[in-house]
Amino acid sequence: MSAVGLRRGDTRARLGFLVGLVAVGLSAACSSGSTVIDDNLTAATTATASFQLVKSSGRLSVLSGAGESLVRDEGRIGADNRTVVAGAVGANAVGVVDGAWLGLIGPDGSARTVACRRCRSVMAGGNDVVVLRDSQADDLAFEIVRFDAGLGEQHAVTARRMTERTSPDAEENNDAELLAANATTVWVAYTDRFGFVRGGSRTIAAYSNDGRLIRSTHVLGTIYAHAVSADGRFLAIANGGSGGACVTDSSIDVIDLTAMRGLDAEPRIPVRARLEAAPDDVPSLNFTTEQLYWNGSVAVAVGITSRGNDAVSGCDREATTWVRKYDPSTQRFTDTKTGRNTDIAVGPACGDGWHRDKTVVITSSTGTVRRVDDLLYAPPPPAGCGEQR
Repeated sequence: MSAVGLRRGDTRARLGFLVGLVAVGLSAACSSGSTVIDDNLTAATTATASFQLVKSSGRLSVLSGAGESLVRDEGRIGADNRTVVAGAVGANAVGVVDGAWLGLIGPDGSARTVACRRCRSVMAGGNDVVVLRDSQADDLAFEIVRFDAGLGEQHAVTARRMTERTSPDAEENNDAELLAANATTVWVAYTDRFGFVRGGSRTIAAYSNDGRLIRSTHVLGTIYAHAVSADGRFLAIANGGSGGACVTDSSIDVIDLTAMRGLDAEPRIPVRARLEAAPDDVPSLNFTTEQLYWNGSVAVAVGITSRGNDAVSGCDREATTWVRKYDPSTQRFTDTKTGRNTDIAVGPACGDGWHRDKTVVITSSTGTVRRVDDLLYAPPPPAGCGEQR
């Protein structure tokens, strides 16, 4: 995932969270025997690229202060409408995978590519480019693959998900997702025994370079955005579930990657939003994260608080935008109400931003407004720039 975690997919809510709540207790008990507890892990590698990467008309482009550059990858990445996943692997490189190719893209649009069938996630891990690759033979297995800067494959190992499905026929998302990595460890997320496509719960597990499961923990719901702190110690995630159109929930959790434990991330909804709501509306309030990143040592989540689906008017017309800042040192939120329907700020420059549907990118340095199919990667806004345009 990029330095800025951009919300993916449709809306989701706490539908199924009663199941998820049970999962936390039961899964911990069931998995304790298979999870090895050893000394604290080393912090993850972090990387932030100095440019944006977008997809438009089926091709990738780099946006920076110097303008727009078409990515010179011979039209490979994202061809045939393949979904592109991007993640920074250095200040001057963004890694991309699309299930067929792995690529490294530079700030001038230069690209190095290599065939990478079934590759789903990419990020920096020590001096390596780390990729997760689906297993052809086993739905419960995945491959951890390390490449050098020249995209030469250096190491590959097969790891297995924790086998805790209640039913092989249960609706689930089999894909494992790479959340963080360093030279010796990768942190991966996948559905646990109570997880399913639109909610439930997820396992977050740390694996060694030999494919051994080191530790695991659980979070409630599908993970739609994630970001690692600058020091590599903390992982912020936006997670929740879908209850249908406009019924959304993707509130914030923060995990200490070195100890594999969750921090206190209550309240799930800004207190002021609850106080301002009519009593009858409080049970239906939810928070939907639209952007997630770290500003120094503080996690920043920009999102919408709403009452879900109004049978008369559709989506909540009185939904409001909030900026939630979480400090792991105090395990407390600072919440600010900012209005409605404003553009969300990204980097690399103050004034850069994107519309909520991610189809319009604003580049302040060139004064251009660019319509795109998707914003694949953007660095966070510089400190002091504000969270919205």
